[in-house]
Amino acid sequence: MTIRFVIMLTDSQEKKMLEETLKLAKENNSMLHKMRRAQIWKRITRIIYWSVIIIVALVGYYILQPFFEGVGEAYNTVRESVAEIKGVADSLPELPSFLGGGRDAAE
Repeated sequence: MTIRFVIMLTDSQEKKMLEETLKLAKENNSMLHKMRRAQIWKRITRIIYWSVIIIVALVGYYILQPFFEGVGEAYNTVRESVAEIKGVADSLPELPSFLGGGRDAAE
């Protein structure tokens, strides 16, 4: 069962409603175009933003790479020196007793 409403309008009322609808449609279309344009610009600026960040990071790494290599070499040198010192300390366990200190000297 369908219910139909019949609205009787005069030509001037129909014309006024059509003009108003046309005006609203044009305004809506204009707003949609502006929104789409804003969306495109936002996407472009976001791409540029992240591109700049990535490029700066890569260039910074390229420029600082010799520094990082130097720091890595210094770290390896320190680590080897510490291991060497531990090796020397482990090879001389009798050093305190040899110098007259330690438990044997107290007895």
